[in-house]
Parts: sequence; C-alpha cells; structure tokens
Amino acid sequence: MRRGRLLLFGLLVSVSIAVGWSASALAFIAPFPVHGRGEFRGYFTDTYDCGGHDVWTEGIHGMTNANQFIDYIKWRLYNGDAQQRVGAKFIILTMLGGHDKNPASPNGAQIADWEQRVRYAESQGWISWNQMYTFNVNTMYQGPPTSSTEAGGGSKYGCPVIPNPPPNPVDDAYFPVAVQTDPSIVFRNPSTGQFYYALRIVCANPLGNLDGIPGLPQVDYNLQVNLQPGSDAPPWGGIIEAGKTYHLTPIVQNFGPGASFDSYMDVNNFQYQYVTVRNAATTGGWAHNQGYISGAPPNRCNYGPECWFWWYRSIPNGQIVTQPNGLTFATRSDTPDGQQVCFNAAIVPHNLANQPAFFPPPPQPALCYTVYKVHHPGIVSTNGDVHAGGDLCGRAQTTTGNIHTNPSNNSLNEYVVSANGVAGNFGSNNTVGGSAATVGRNGNYYSVCRPDLSAVAIDYLSVGVPGVDYTILPGGSYDVGALPAVPGNVYYFSGEVRLRGTFNRKMTIAAPSVIIDGNIILNAPSTSGGQAPSLGIITNGYIEINGGVTRVDAYLFADGSINTCADGNVPACANTLTVNGFLMANTLSFRRLGPANAASSATVGEQINLTGQIYLNPPKFFDNAAGENLLQHGGEKPPLN
Repeated sequence: MRRGRLLLFGLLVSVSIAVGWSASALAFIAPFPVHGRGEFRGYFTDTYDCGGHDVWTEGIHGMTNANQFIDYIKWRLYNGDAQQRVGAKFIILTMLGGHDKNPASPNGAQIADWEQRVRYAESQGWISWNQMYTFNVNTMYQGPPTSSTEAGGGSKYGCPVIPNPPPNPVDDAYFPVAVQTDPSIVFRNPSTGQFYYALRIVCANPLGNLDGIPGLPQVDYNLQVNLQPGSDAPPWGGIIEAGKTYHLTPIVQNFGPGASFDSYMDVNNFQYQYVTVRNAATTGGWAHNQGYISGAPPNRCNYGPECWFWWYRSIPNGQIVTQPNGLTFATRSDTPDGQQVCFNAAIVPHNLANQPAFFPPPPQPALCYTVYKVHHPGIVSTNGDVHAGGDLCGRAQTTTGNIHTNPSNNSLNEYVVSANGVAGNFGSNNTVGGSAATVGRNGNYYSVCRPDLSAVAIDYLSVGVPGVDYTILPGGSYDVGALPAVPGNVYYFSGEVRLRGTFNRKMTIAAPSVIIDGNIILNAPSTSGGQAPSLGIITNGYIEINGGVTRVDAYLFADGSINTCADGNVPACANTLTVNGFLMANTLSFRRLGPANAASSATVGEQINLTGQIYLNPPKFFDNAAGENLLQHGGEKPPLN
C-alpha cells in the first residue's frame, strides 16, 4: 500500500506543476490514493469536486442478512434514480476490490461474483449488520453543483479554489474526515481481526480503505465433482457381482470464471464390510496424494473419517480433469445378495491464502450398486448336442477341437457334450457344475466326425443349374427375407456376407465366411412337419455373431469356428443368444455372459434349441447331417455323427 501512495504522490506533483498550482495548495491536498484515485476525485471519471453528499439519502437501514442486502442494492442498481444507480455501482465494484472503474459496469459476471462474495462472507460469520465503526476515510456522492462556489471548487467545504474546474458529472469520490464513529455494516474476519469493508448505515457511504471483501476460495467453490463407473462397471444404480473387481473414475470440472487454486477431491464413505479398496494410480501429470488415509488432517475427508483423495493444482476455467486410473475396488465374495454398496465424492477447495477452506459443499447423494451372486452359464442346450473337433467324416480322426466357455461360468446340457480335445465347465442333465457322469467332458470320444457339408455344397455348383437350382450373389450385406426367390432356394456368395432379417421359406446360404449382425427370425404360419421352412448357413471359414444379436433361427455349420459374441467385450456380450437350430464347427466359442439380474438363479448366455425341421424338412445339404450316424459306441443320434 505504501508503494501505491508514493506513486500517486509523484503523479500529483507532476500534474500540479503542469497546471501551475501553488505549493500551499499541494500541501493542503495530501496524497490519498484509494483504488488509484486521490481525495475529491470521482471513482469513475477521476473528476475533481470537493463537495459531496450522502451516497444514498435514504441510507441502508434494517439489513439483517445477505439476501436483504443483495436485493436492496440490486433494486437501486436497476430501478433507482441516477444517484442511486451510481451509488449501487460504486458499492458493488469497490466491494469487489475496485479495479473496474468503467461507468457501464458492473456486468452480469461481476454482479454474480459480488453476490457470491457477500453470501460467502455471511457463511463465514464475517458480517456485522449494525456495529459502531470508527473511520477517517469517507466517500460521498458527487452530484451536480449546488452553487457557483461549489462549482469552482471554492471554500464552502474548505477546499482549495481551482480555476476553471472540469465539468462535474454524477460520480462518487473519497473524502478524508475527522475521526468519527457511526453505526455501520462491517465486513471483518473475527478470528484474525482483518477488516474488509464497511458501509455507514445512515448514508450508505463506504468507509475506510475499501480493500474489498474476499472472493470465494478463488473459483474452487465452483468446482464440480462426480464419479463415473470405470471399466466393467454398469451405470450407477446397476448390478455388480460379488467377488468381482470394478473401477471408479473421479472427474473434476472447473465451472468458475478463472483458474482455480489448489484443491483436492476425495472418494469416501466406503462400506468396508463389503468392499475392498485397492491402489489408486497416479495419472495425467497432476500432483496427487494417493492412498487409504488414516488419521488424516482435519476435514481431509468431508463426510467420513477415511477416504481416498487426489490433489489438483490450478485447473483452468472450463477444464475437465479425469482420473481414468482413479480407484479400483472389489466386492467381497461373501456379500449377501441384494446388498447395496455405496460411495460419496466431494471437492475441497482452497482459499486465497492457498489453505484448505473448510466449508464442504452439500453432500452428494450416495452413489450405489446392488450386489448379486449372478451365474452366467456359457451354454444351455436342449434336445441336442454340443460338439466340436474330430474331423470331417471319411478322414482319419487326427484334429483336435475345443469347446470354450468362460471359466467362471456354468454350462448345462441334456445330452452329450463332445469334443475331440477339451470341453470344460459343463454339467449334464441340467445339473450345474459338471460331474463324472458328463459324457465326453474330457474329450473321451475316440472316433467322432462331422459331415462335410461345405464340400457337399461346393460339389452342387457343378451339378445344379445356375438360375434354376441356385443363384450366385456377391459378398456384402443382406436381409435374408429380401433375397430374390429362386427355384432351388440355394444362395452362393462370392465373398464374406453379413446377414439379418425375417424369413418365411426354406433356404440354404453358402459363403466363404459369415457375420450375423442382426436377428434372423423364422416367421411362417404353422404347417405340417414336411412343409415347415428352415434356414441353413454353411461356410468353409468362420461364422461370427455380433453381441447385439439375440435370436438366430437357423442351422449353422462352419469348417472353421463359430463365435457367439464377436464383439468380445463384456457390455456387448451381457445378454442371451437363442439359437433355434444347431451349431456345428471345429471350434465353438461361447462368449455370451447372459444378462445380470436380481435373481439368485443362473442366467443363460446361449440357449441352443435343436428343432425338428432338421429331420422332417431340412434345408438343402443338411439332410447329410440328419442321415449319417458314425459315432462309435456312443449310442448317439443325429445330428452328431
């Protein structure tokens, strides 16, 4: 503050010499800088006038809270006469620190900042609404001159006479007065004694040095914090599984008008009887303290004695800071079904002194999940078999096949589960968990084969008549119900084909590879078994079924592999795929997990239902699968051969 006074004194000296003031006049006009203005100089215009009046003739009586105070000043700002409007601007801007002397101010952002400061001061107990305050620096309203003496800067108020003064606009200026004590509204920090601002009640004149009231702890008070589910976690309010690991992603956004001071956020109120908290990783170049806090400093954790927290340095206005590797937690395997596990998150800002401001924001609603021990059978098969491996019939049985299911899942089958390699996680006769009675669960068929439907389909190209027995189409994307009708109802595709749609007639599709990217549904009236329509899909490569597909009414045959959820990620595969037909391939990958639900019973990932058309009215070429019976010593029935 001394530096400012010296600078202003030098400015006054240079001005006085320029206009030829006398030394005695300079001695009388002592340097008195407030917000860059000397005494008797208008705040907005810097115009000299030593005559002054009450800022508001009606004063500012009867204030008891911040809302009354704010409304009173804003009413005069928007609805008052010229004097009231100037006074309101002057009060608001000087309470903000007085750096903006534009008569068009304050703008909307400044008014909002001022309101927040007043309410913050009230929340901290810094306002005395009627207190005797002693001052020797007063402010007054510079209105139109009331006499020629006043207009000339005469001696009416004891002012030095200034020849030809500039016009006297409506403004407010600073006036030193003798030491005086009057009832006032005073903003002061009672714990430190630091004075911020005062208003004389009788006239609404600001008093003292007018440093302005502190802002919120920079803009940290405007920081918004939330948690988002991270990897493998459903939306809040969803279902998670007992014994599984999940992730929380802390996010902080600065909604303030400028960069923030330091702040920290914490995630707290864990239900430790059901949740194990694991390490939180440091990411993104921000300085973090991390860890499970015990005996933390006061208010380190807003709503609980322990928390995980991250430290943030200055965050620019509008910037969102995400901690993608924020916090990993695991549910205990013995968590009861239906038990909720919840968390809280909060942001703790720092104040202008860069110290934690211990005024936590309102508690956020608890963020909760519900825990269930949800089972996801990899596959349930009824009226048929699950088989992979062996080789094509007529060849030596040398190849090894595998049936893959999720190792944490159960799979059920009414009849034989067969693999020439390894099959695991199956139960027989609809019994969860598997048993020694599960036929073929260790691949103990020594001779098993699959009919070579792909070769049969290829041979037919040279036997049938194009355009009569079959049609050839390019690879691409097709609706099976919109395929052009041909007498033979057999379609060959020259490249990879993507299929979906609703059909009502018997068809066979052969292609180098197939992707099923939408439901394939049989929609035909009930008929006798001999006329019941069906769809067969044959490839000498692979068949992949996208995660969004939930129903396929078809018989699927692949020389290579069949994958029931090509997306390969949990969200896409967390549903049930129903196949009304059968699956036959060298490798079967059952990737569905089934939908998580609130039941303790298992949900189904793949439901494979063998339908009778394979015997009564099979699609072209699939009569081979229904006719051969080459399984040795197994007593099995078609289609497994």
